[in-house]
Formats: sequence, structure tokens, C-alpha cells
Amino acid sequence: MAAPGGTEALKLNLEAGWQSEAAATVVALRRLQGSAGTARLSAQGRMRQAAAGAPWQLDTKATLDNLDLRPWWSGPADAPLRRLPSQLAARVDAAMTLPAAGPGGDLLAWLARLEGRADVGIPPSRLADVPLQGAASLRGTSAGLQAALDAQVDGNAARAQGLLARNPQADHWEATVDAPALQRLNPLAALLPAPAPAATTSKGQAGDKPAAKKTAQAGAKAGAAKAAASAPVRPLAVAGAAKANFTLDGRWPALRSQGQASADGLSLPTLRLRSGQARWRLATVGDAPLELNLQLADVALADSGQWQRVPAVDVRLDGTTRAHRLALQGEAAAQPPEWTDLLQPPPPGAAGTRTRFALEAQGGLIQSGSGALPATLAGWQGRITRVDVRRAGAADALLQAADVELAFRMAEGSRPASLNVQPGRATVLGAGVQWSAVRWQAGAGGAPAQLDAAVNLEPLAVAPLLSRLQPDMGWQGDLEISGRAVVRTAPTLQADVLVERRRGDLSLAAGGSRRAMGLSALQLSLRANGNQWNAGAGVAGQQIGVLSAGASARTAPGEVWPSAATPVQGNVELRVADLGVWDPWLPVGWRLAGTVDARARVGGRLGAPEVAGTLLGNQLGVTNFVEGVRVRDGEMRVALDGEQVRIERFVLRAGDGTAQLQGGARLGEQPGVDVALVLDRFQALGRVDRRVDVSGRAQARLQGKDLSLRGGFKVDRGLIDLGRSSAPALSDDVVVVDDPAMARKPAPGTGQPQTPMKMDLDLRVDLGSDLRVRGKGINTLLAGELRVTAPNDQVAVVGTVRTVGGVFDAYGAKLDITRGLVTFTGPVANPTLDIEALRTDLDEVRVGVGVTGSAQNPRVALVSTPALSDIDKLSWLTLGKASTDLAGDQTALLQRAALALLAGNKGSSGPGLAQRLGLDAFSVSRGASGGLSDAVVGVGKQLSERFYVGYRQSLDATGGGFDLVYKIAQRFTLRLLTGETTGVDLVWTWRWD
Repeated sequence: MAAPGGTEALKLNLEAGWQSEAAATVVALRRLQGSAGTARLSAQGRMRQAAAGAPWQLDTKATLDNLDLRPWWSGPADAPLRRLPSQLAARVDAAMTLPAAGPGGDLLAWLARLEGRADVGIPPSRLADVPLQGAASLRGTSAGLQAALDAQVDGNAARAQGLLARNPQADHWEATVDAPALQRLNPLAALLPAPAPAATTSKGQAGDKPAAKKTAQAGAKAGAAKAAASAPVRPLAVAGAAKANFTLDGRWPALRSQGQASADGLSLPTLRLRSGQARWRLATVGDAPLELNLQLADVALADSGQWQRVPAVDVRLDGTTRAHRLALQGEAAAQPPEWTDLLQPPPPGAAGTRTRFALEAQGGLIQSGSGALPATLAGWQGRITRVDVRRAGAADALLQAADVELAFRMAEGSRPASLNVQPGRATVLGAGVQWSAVRWQAGAGGAPAQLDAAVNLEPLAVAPLLSRLQPDMGWQGDLEISGRAVVRTAPTLQADVLVERRRGDLSLAAGGSRRAMGLSALQLSLRANGNQWNAGAGVAGQQIGVLSAGASARTAPGEVWPSAATPVQGNVELRVADLGVWDPWLPVGWRLAGTVDARARVGGRLGAPEVAGTLLGNQLGVTNFVEGVRVRDGEMRVALDGEQVRIERFVLRAGDGTAQLQGGARLGEQPGVDVALVLDRFQALGRVDRRVDVSGRAQARLQGKDLSLRGGFKVDRGLIDLGRSSAPALSDDVVVVDDPAMARKPAPGTGQPQTPMKMDLDLRVDLGSDLRVRGKGINTLLAGELRVTAPNDQVAVVGTVRTVGGVFDAYGAKLDITRGLVTFTGPVANPTLDIEALRTDLDEVRVGVGVTGSAQNPRVALVSTPALSDIDKLSWLTLGKASTDLAGDQTALLQRAALALLAGNKGSSGPGLAQRLGLDAFSVSRGASGGLSDAVVGVGKQLSERFYVGYRQSLDATGGGFDLVYKIAQRFTLRLLTGETTGVDLVWTWRWD
């Protein structure tokens, strides 16, 4: 025979026998000898029963020397027991009398009746290269079984001795552990079952969870769990130091113990502890004193692949078994479920990432037994004087209760375990909860557990909760809800849960005013009677309409709670009297109108319900007066049949036209949308300065992340007036503090990664023959056709928009637009420009303005035929004659035109030349002759609040002059002039009404 590793040959020599001598039975192992390499094994023994039903006599001796486990260990090749050498030795010498009857259901009582002796010794040996030695002994006496243990493993020692008495109350044990170097036991840790590996943070500890990173941590936790499940099993590791000594008297449930223990830097596969101390004196019977002091610092437990940290725990118990006090307090590096943040926002900062807990109680142990029977532990009864669970640094508690009386009884005989809680009150997430007596009884003998409880929800204000859920919606009001829950499970299940409106109403901010919902009813109910379950919901309000829903389900025989396979049937009805109440959910300026009715039947199974019904809408409307959107008289009829949604009629009206939506959608595991939008002279914009009527058809299909949008539209009629002002808006450099719209925008890089949508876009837009643009001096028709696509999921436009006729008024002259082309070749924001507007009422020349380049880099120039100088182009353009033929007043007009070209006017959308040069003043004034020859050009700059500097230059002179102005005081100003005339002025100003 060979070892599993195939490197050692095993030799065995066995001689055994069984015989019956008269009434006696003898089983003998006369000789067992084995060898493998240097390892040697020898054993002999005998078991004898003098007669049927008599005790068994056991005598045996065995020795083992020089055993190396490497060839025999079938674990991984890198396991310590396969990789490191071992040299084990053992000695066994036993002469025991075993009771005739087997242990039955009480093994300890059977062991206490053993007689004789047994000794097991391990001489100095090595296991996975770890030195160890030890001895254990058993001595069976009339009092019971005495046991002793002495083990030493590489500097770590454990000693224990005691008596397993035939009288359970006489049991006595003493033990001492001194393990200053647990890390030396690492090779032996491979003998323990391997738990799931726990993930650590970058610092190798259980990480705190900042509230700002919850979403990322949820994904990280799932990823860590997945990685832990697939990660290879690593060798287990232990480290740290531990010491303990204690005594234990009696046997469960009548126990007494006292001792102390400490640990530092403890690290086990599923537990980490920076430091801990414990001292105790405990008992479960009599009126013995109780004392417990436990302090733990930085505890971490492995749970589902993550380390759950408890930075501090302090437990104190004092008194006696019949009257004692318990105090527990600590802090956990964990948070309540994320949904609780909406009901009770965590405090800012890292403090909110920890949860503090405290428990105080007083009471006594319940003991059974009387007369000659010894007392045993039967339960506990008392009062929880204080429970407080809250986020660190928070003013409000997550859970808070006081003076809760309860009694817990352990199972005894045929009586199952039970818990009775007297009437009390608690605060949960800010809501008051009251309960009458609560009774629970564990299941026994195949019967299910029993519960009898009644809980009431105190009046709770709803508006503060909604304002935390949706802080930008402007929820207000005095609506209060209350509720109750009554559950009884015996003899049959009876349940009655109800949440309803107690009083008050809710209001929303809409359009700068507040709109009340006019709530008259709000109810949610759930009832159960045996295997029949009924649920209902109802909302009624003067402004929001009526919603009612009801469903029933019948569980299968033997089922207490409905399952996914439970059949369900019900009805849902919805009527919204005024859709305008939902205006706050829309962007600013948008309004809804109309009524909505929905009726549906619910069937199928609870896990896969089937819905069939209709959705009706009348007088539907959407308005935005600023943008000129006025959709009215809408009609809607949508049919729902299981997973299929079919649009039977959907019509909206605007202007003299209509918009129709046709098609439907598919719900379920693979949802999809296939709808067509049909426009017939539909007024998309109806503002005074923006009117556009559109006709056409587009087909939209959505399947998963694939969107297809194809079709074409034509502008039937349109007017865009550029002279009208746009809606008022704040300047780009104005920041609104606490703007809800800005608060909803996620910071860059903090949102969840979004899967990009694949877009198949092909829309054609025909501008038609009646799209007019006017204002800013322009009056023309636009024509052309554009094609909108999305190559590489980027919107692109191809096509040309051209002017048809039209004029352009500038500087008192009417220019005919002879050519106007705006060509799109892809990017929407940067088309190519080719525009020319000429003055055609002149016989001598043709002069005007030309614009070329692109929208982002336009080039504007004066053009003429024949070619003229810029001053003559400007003169012909503005005055209709050459500059040499101008009179004095016409020269002034030409100067103003030049000034407008250079400096820009206040109505322009961009800065003029003066602003671009950083000047505060730019002027052109006539000279003494009234012509251009001696005109004066001036520039100036306000250097500070008191100091101004200017320069002027005459066109017919080689020199110029400076103006320096300094404001000395509120009424005194000093002015210095240089040039042809030099002087100093001191000006005193006096103003009166």
C-alpha cells in the first residue's frame, strides 16, 4: 500500500479476533504494526463484555513515532502540511469501563459514568514545522469523570482541568490560556475550515462609507463580493496575543462562572480586534452576584466578503441574578439603509458615516424549580429603560424608546419559548409608534410560530417628509397621516394594516403661486383572513382627482404568506381632474391642462401580474407663453393588454392644425416603442414674433439602447421677428445661490456611468415657401431643405438655407438681398455664409455689404461695382453720392455712420471697436470747415474713479492734444488741456433742483 502522495510505501501487520466465551464477548486487537519510511506505529487492545447488557471493558495501548504528514496530506501542493516537514509522536494508554447503555440524548451524563483511566501524550513533536507537545488524561471515579489537558504550541500554552460530575451541579472546570504569539500558529490554521475571504479597503481595513459615495460603494460591494466568490482560497492567517483564565461550575442551564480575558492585535480569518478586555462573574441560578465589564476597541467581522467594523463596544452588567442592570453602548462604522437618508438626512461630514447605539435595561433572571428540585434558568424579565440608535453627530435618533417591559421564557418540556412585551412607545425615523401587548411563541411539534401584536402609528406630518424627498418641489401643508397594524397568527392568520389621512392638505408651488391639492381622502390598506388577502389604496383630491385600487389573492393550502405563484385579481381606477397640479414637475414656464381617466383590470400571478385596461384623456393642453407653445383640445385613448400598449387615438391641436401619435409599445423583459408622429399644419410656435406651422410624419422606434427616428417635415407657414426681445434672462456672470435647478445637476464625474444610446437619425426639414424672417433691418423669405442625421451618435445637418427676395435697411438706405446662402455641411453651429445686400436704386454704382466665412468666424466687408475706396463705398451706401460731393451736414451724417461701424451701437449684440480696444470714449466731430478735411477724432479712458485721460487729433494737422481731468473733491474738478491751446481750468460745480 502506498501513501496518497505516492512517495512512501505503507506496510501493515494486523492480527485481530472476535470470540464468545460462555456469556462473555471479546473483541481483541492482538497486534497492529505499521511502517512508512521512518514512521512507526504499534497498537494492541481488547474490549470485553461479561454478559449481554453488562458494561464493556476497554484496554488499549498504542505508540506512534516519526510520522511526517507530507506524503499523506491530500490538500493543495502549497499547503503548509504538504510543504513543511512534520515529525509527530503519540502515546495512548487506556483502561476504561463504558456504561452498558448508550449515551442516548444526554452525552455529558453518559461520559460522567465512565470508570477507569485514559492517558494520551504527545512527546515533543513538530507539525508543519511548528513545535508542540501536550498531555491529556481522564479518570473515572464515583464522583464523575476527571479530565486534564496541558498543551504547548510554539510558545503558546493552554491548560485545563475539571470534573464532569454525575451530579450536574457539582461540575467544576478551570482553564488558563497564555498565547503571546498566535502568529506562530499560521501553518496550523490550514486545518480550519476556510471562510469566504473578506475584502479590505486600500488601507487594509474596513472602510468607513462617506455618504457622498454610497452609490459607488454599492457597486464596489457587489464587485468585491463577486471577486471574493471567484477568488482562490488563500491560506488562513492568525496573529496577535490572547490571555484568559476562568472557572466554570454547574451545567447548563444552571451555570456559574468567573474569570478575565484580554486580547491585543488579534487577527483571525473572520475576526479582527485591536484590543479587548473582559472581566466577569456570572450565574444563571440562585441569587448570586453578577458582574461583567467588557471593552472592545476596533472590532471587525467578516460578512459576505466585507469587513463590518465596530470601532468601540462597552458592556457593563452589575447586580444579582434576580435584580441587575445592563448598559451597552458603542459605535459601528456602518449606516442604516440608504432609503432612510430621505426620511432623516445624515449630518454633513464624516461623522454621519458611523452609527452610535446605546441600550440600558434592568431586570432579573426567571428561574424554575422548587422544593427538592434544583433551580435552573428559565428566562429573563425586566424593563428596557433606554434604547437610542442614531448617526454620529445627528440631533435626531433613528430609533428611540424608553420603559419597555418584557419577559422572555425559554423552552421547557413541552412548552415552547415565548416573548411578551407590555404596551409601550418608540420613535422610528421621527415617527411615533405605539403598541399594545405583543406576544410571540416559537413553533413546536410541527406547529408554526405564533404572533399577536397591535401597533398604532401616531399622527405624522407629511409635508416635511416630502420636502426632504423633493426639496425643489416646494411642498407645504398640514396633512397628517396615522395608521394601525393588527396581526394574529393563531388559530388562523388575521391581519389588518391601515394607513390613512387624519387631517389637512398638501400644496405645491406652481407658476409663482401655491396650489392646494384639496385632499379629502388618502388610504392604504392590507387585510388577511386565513388564506384570503385583500389590499386597497385610495386618493381623492379636488385638484388631483381620484385614484382607487384594489386586489385580492388566495394562498395555497399550507401557505401563510402569498408567494410569487399566488393568483391575484383586482382593479385600478384613476381620474385626474386637472393636470395642471403637476406643473412643478415641468421646466419653468410650462403648463399642463386637461383630465385623465384610467381603468384597468389586474390578473395573473403576484410575481407576474397581467394588466388590461384603457387610459383616456380629454381637453389635454400644453402651454408656454414665453416660447409661444399653445397646444389645446387634446384627446387620448390608450389600450393596455398585458405587455402590449396600443395607442387607439392621440390627437393634439394647435393653431389650425393637428398632431397625431400612432402605434404602441411593448412592456415586459424586452420593452420597446414603435410610434409615428403625424403633423398637419400644426402650430409648433404661436408667439407674436415667432409663428411656425409644420406638416409631416416621423417614425420613432426604441429597442433597448437602439433609437431610430426617421421622417420628414415641411414648414407650411412661418414668421420669425428678430426685432422682438427674447425672454428676460440673467447675465452669464450672475450666480444664483441655492438654485434648486443647479442643485439637481450632478457634479462632473459623480454620476452613475450611463450606457450611450445608439441613434439612427434621418430627418428631412423643408422650409417651404412661406417662412419669413424680419427685424434688425431684414425682411425676407427663407427656403431650402435640410437633412438631420447622427453619424457616430453626433447630430449633423446637411443642406442649404437660401433667401428669396428680401431687403435689408441700414443707415437710411434700403438694400436688396441679392444673394443669401447659409450652407450646412455637418456641424450645426458653424455653417458657411455667403450673403450680399446691394443698394440697387443708384444708376452710377452698385454698392452694399457682403458677409462671407462661417458663423463662428464671419467676415463683413463693403462691396461695390465698380471698385471704390472704403470712404466712397460708405458715402454711396449711406448718402447716395460720392464723398467729394458732400455738404457739411452730409459729412456729419457720414461721420456718424463711420462711428457706428467702428464703435458699434447699444443695440448690437457684441462690443464695438472702442470696447474691443479697451476705450471708454471714441468720437468724430466736425472741424471749423464743417467737412472731413479738418474733422477731429478723439479717444479717452477713465483710469480711476477720479482720473480721466483723453487724446484728440485733427485730420488736417500733424499734432494733437491731451485732456487730463482730475476730480479733487465732490464739487471741485481740475482740467489740463495741451495742444494748439494749452490751459488749466478749476471748475466748481453747484447743483440745485
